[in-house]
Amino acid sequence: MRSLFARFAVGVLFAAFLFLPAFTFAQTVSGTVEGTIEDSQGGRLPGVSIEVKSTETGQVRTSVTNGHGFFQVAFVPIGRYRLTTGRNGFGVKVREIEVRLNSTTVVDLSLSPSLAEDVVVIADAPRINTTSGTIQSSLTSEQVMDKPTLMNLNNVNQFLSLAETFAGFQENPT
Repeated sequence: MRSLFARFAVGVLFAAFLFLPAFTFAQTVSGTVEGTIEDSQGGRLPGVSIEVKSTETGQVRTSVTNGHGFFQVAFVPIGRYRLTTGRNGFGVKVREIEVRLNSTTVVDLSLSPSLAEDVVVIADAPRINTTSGTIQSSLTSEQVMDKPTLMNLNNVNQFLSLAETFAGFQENPT
């Protein structure tokens, strides 16, 4: 009996050491979409259906606002999405959003009572994250290659001139 228990314990430890690195090194390549839905008078609307659909892959995630009109869709893969909201008697609103790496995209909407209404709002996300106050930005490979100062990579200062393109950049005077 004791030998059987020892074998079981060794097996459990082996499995733990085998799978533990996978959990510790796992990183998410996603963001979060959250917000509140209100009526035209500013009252929070519970029970509003939310659909977050990828414009690139067609993947759909859904949610429903809680009693305070709040919704959250976590672990949304990065990319462009079409967020659609709707509730009986309030029509439908559609907003184009972009989910960025490890950030929260806040979408606050106001629904007006109506029989049939479609509103599409297309806008870029703000550069300042209103949830945490951080400023994030990134460059595409085309934007990096278009910088004329990068043609000669022998000088490190020329490569660091990429930082000048980001909001909030300040050069160290020393």
